[in-house]
Amino acid sequence: MKTDETYRLYLRDLVYLIKERHAELKSKLNKDDFKAGEEFGYYAILELIENQSSSFMIEPEDFGFNDFEKNE
Repeated sequence: MKTDETYRLYLRDLVYLIKERHAELKSKLNKDDFKAGEEFGYYAILELIENQSSSFMIEPEDFGFNDFEKNE
């Protein structure tokens, strides 16, 4: 049986990888339309993760999500 800690660590690592890929796409110059769309997709996923954590009353810091910057 998996523990809560296992799920927390899984989520932390998954979020880290998604944030890393988003930052990589965001920093590239001379993006084509596909890469720009891919960057937007990763941003949408990160925003969804943030919203769901709020809905489930989970602190984003608990799984390494404390530095997400929304595009306002």
